[in-house]
Amino acid sequence: IRDRHDAGRATAVLAAVLSAQITFAIVLRGIPGLLPEVREEFDVSVAEVGFVVFAPGIGMLLTMLLWGTYADRHGERWALPVGMFGVSAALVLAALADDYWVMIGALVLAGAAGGVSTTTSRAAAAWFPLERRARAVSLVITGLAIGGAIGAIGLAVLGEVGGVDLALYVTAGACAGSALALAVVLRPAPDAAAQRAARSGRYVPTDARLWAVIVATALVTFASLATMSYIPLYLHEERAFGTIVAGFVLAATMLATAAYRTALAPVADRTGDRLWPTIITCAAGAALLAGFAASLDGPDWLVVGAAILAPAVMFGSNGLSATVVAEMVPAEAKGRALAVRNSVVYGAGAVAPLAFGVLASGIGYGAGILMAAAVGAAGAVLFLVAFRAPPE
Repeated sequence: IRDRHDAGRATAVLAAVLSAQITFAIVLRGIPGLLPEVREEFDVSVAEVGFVVFAPGIGMLLTMLLWGTYADRHGERWALPVGMFGVSAALVLAALADDYWVMIGALVLAGAAGGVSTTTSRAAAAWFPLERRARAVSLVITGLAIGGAIGAIGLAVLGEVGGVDLALYVTAGACAGSALALAVVLRPAPDAAAQRAARSGRYVPTDARLWAVIVATALVTFASLATMSYIPLYLHEERAFGTIVAGFVLAATMLATAAYRTALAPVADRTGDRLWPTIITCAAGAALLAGFAASLDGPDWLVVGAAILAPAVMFGSNGLSATVVAEMVPAEAKGRALAVRNSVVYGAGAVAPLAFGVLASGIGYGAGILMAAAVGAAGAVLFLVAFRAPPE
């Protein structure tokens, strides 16, 4: 950042892209809070109501790489506000829908428009120098946890007060507000010339280290979301917690994730070391998940503490891994590289609850959590291999 004006602009850009990440995360991560109201209003089965959770993620997976490629060639200046306005419009359509499957289709459209959120990390990486980049990117990634926590509680409350329609309308308004802020604040990043150079050339990420980081991040995400997704159900069914109280525990887990990432990023910036903070975080998360499984026979306070701490620490390395990916590729390819990373990571996140559910229903919750711990440990090993391998 060359001068005070650029520094102020970078801060404004960071605030705007963080608002976009948070508001879209309310849809992506917080929508389970609406499931009871959806079942009551549309009279659908437990299996059918699951499509409400998966629809935004499916839409997002279909467009993330396209949004990233567009941002590489043209920048985020218009991609982000247009995408977020698209999310808002799709949520309004979902609120207006009288048919359940029409609403699901609208949520898929919301996710497709929200695929533009893959470029938020790119914007943060482009506007901040190396010594501040990890903090900026980690803060943007942390927006997912913050938005999820807001959605887990806020959508449940709005749904109870005014039904599914009110919850969707309010979320649409929040997304429109963030889109407006993006339209006002965003300007071409300092590396805009490198972005324009991408129009005359093509870049395909082939570095094995890059793919190792991406797959390791996917394993960590799998371990985290597999466990996190079933915390409310376990507490409600096995511990007789009320649904709202169980939702607050999930929100606390997400906020703990955000706090841990925020605390970890300055360490990486201050030392310039992305390796050991990432590996130690993954290894500690795997050990805590194993401890979580062992705590299931213990008192409520121990189970709740483990449910909050273990997934939060495991998920804590995500911000740093996004920084690593952004630093491993040329400026003109950051958007595509981050889009590939995010596509693989979100794909793992979509599969995780299904795999955990099959194992937990067949053998038990403890077995599912131990499976997650093993997958997280494998991610730590793969991170070590990626960082130790010579660059290509």
